[in-house]
Amino acid sequence: MEGWCIIEFKKVEEGIVSIYENETKEKLINSRELFYELRGIDTKTKFTDWINDRIIKYDFFVGIDYFPFRKFTKGDENGFGNKSTKEYYLTIDTSKEICMIENNEKGRKIRRYFIEVEKRYREIINNPSNIKDISKNEYWQVYFKPKAVEEINNRFNKNKENIYYEIQYVRNTKQGKKGEIKERGYKIENICYKIIV
Repeated sequence: MEGWCIIEFKKVEEGIVSIYENETKEKLINSRELFYELRGIDTKTKFTDWINDRIIKYDFFVGIDYFPFRKFTKGDENGFGNKSTKEYYLTIDTSKEICMIENNEKGRKIRRYFIEVEKRYREIINNPSNIKDISKNEYWQVYFKPKAVEEINNRFNKNKENIYYEIQYVRNTKQGKKGEIKERGYKIENICYKIIV
C-alpha cells in the first residue's frame, strides 16, 4: 500500500505459543497470544492492564525486552470497521521471565517450551545442515497513516547512516522511473523498518 510504513514479522513455528521472527532473525513472542495461553480465553483480566503492569513492575525496556507497534485491521471497502490495536512482541528471555512471574503449572510448561525452542535454534545456528522449513510463512503487516510515515521519513533522513538497503527501479514502469528509489530499509535501535516509497 503506497504511502504506508510496514513492519513485517514472519511466523516461523507453531507450538504452545507461536514463534515469530523479525528481519534481523531475532525470535519474538506475541504478548497477546502468550497472555491468553497463560490466563485462558475466559480470563477477566484485560490484556492491556496485564502487559502494562509487567512492563512497569519488572522494568522491561523498549527495544531490548519488547517491541511495541500498532496493528492495523482493515474493515470494508468504505473503511467501516478499520481498527488499530497496540501490540507488543517480546524477546524469548522476557517471555520466560513473564512465565516465571505467573508462578503456575501453565507458566512453567510454557517456559520449558521456550527453553527447548532456544536450544533447538542454537543447534540450527551451530549446524546449518539442520535448517528446514519449520512452518508455512506468515506475516504481520503494520500500517501507519501518511502523516506518521512523513514523520518517520523525516527521522530516517536525519539518520541516513542507518539505511541498510535501497531498491531502485531497473526500468521505467507506471510506478516509477529507472533509478528512482522503490523501497528503503532502515535499522534503528535494533528494529528493522521497510518503507514503501
